[in-house]
Amino acid sequence: MNKMTKQVKEKADRAVRARKNEENVLVEGFKTMGIIGWSVAFCTVVGIALGIWLKHVLIFLFVGIVLGCFLAWKLSIREIINKDKKNGRTK
Repeated sequence: MNKMTKQVKEKADRAVRARKNEENVLVEGFKTMGIIGWSVAFCTVVGIALGIWLKHVLIFLFVGIVLGCFLAWKLSIREIINKDKKNGRTK
């Protein structure tokens, strides 16, 4: 097979796999929103608790939000990479 035929075959295979997984899109979306939401919420609540305990609520609130957003970003990137590997889109 030449290069172009191989690329067309790979894209067609990916399209077939995508059609098989269409029903999981909604569930995956809720899962991703849950991961992002809980990571930010948990870190924020822990930050507030530490702030109350150490008498610096606003500082630890900010630290909790920043840490939660960073954690959500890292987890989102990991999910995207895993999804791409599963769908055969890695280089």
